[in-house]
Amino acid sequence: MKRYWIVFGLCLLPWFTHAEQRFHEKEYYLGKWCRFQSGEIDYRAKDKTPVDCLLDTHAVAFEFADKWTEAIDRSLDYAKETGKDAAIVLILERLEDEGLLKEMKQTIRKEDLPIEVWVIQRFQKEKKI
Repeated sequence: MKRYWIVFGLCLLPWFTHAEQRFHEKEYYLGKWCRFQSGEIDYRAKDKTPVDCLLDTHAVAFEFADKWTEAIDRSLDYAKETGKDAAIVLILERLEDEGLLKEMKQTIRKEDLPIEVWVIQRFQKEKKI
């Protein structure tokens, strides 16, 4: 029985360690950005799905860089349900997240997806001397 608890704990470890690395919750970034853009937070679409942020022209999905695939799916769903253009605000909190942004943009281009991408960057790049 003890062995099962150890395995269970090891499975949860990546989730807990990554959650600790977040500077803020997604809602923090969503609230600030969406209000600045004069958007509506948690708009209810026709199917009652909450859209992260609804602008005049775009239905926007917010997500951290490590969940970019989910953001693509959600943004396309939001666009379909609202009749607005699809958009993603990707939250980059670490320098390594730039690689995930690049991967997401390549996928969008390769699959010719009608998604606009905006970025919130939480880190400072080091200046080379």
